[in-house]
Amino acid sequence: MAENKYIRIDESVTDYDNRKTFTIENKRHNEQIGWIEYYSCWNQYVFCPMKGTVWNNECLEFVKEFLDTLK
Repeated sequence: MAENKYIRIDESVTDYDNRKTFTIENKRHNEQIGWIEYYSCWNQYVFCPMKGTVWNNECLEFVKEFLDTLK
């Protein structure tokens, strides 16, 4: 769905309210390192990194830009 040189974001599930969930994978090892889901308390999609992962500014900016498209 979207990717840069380090990570890939793919749609994974649509919930009962027709809101999408997205997985974030490391392209080198094809491992999930985070996800994006709808957070109803804030009425917006949020980024949830997996414990123990490390993110550089390029990857964080890429995730932020993806979140901006979901508004």
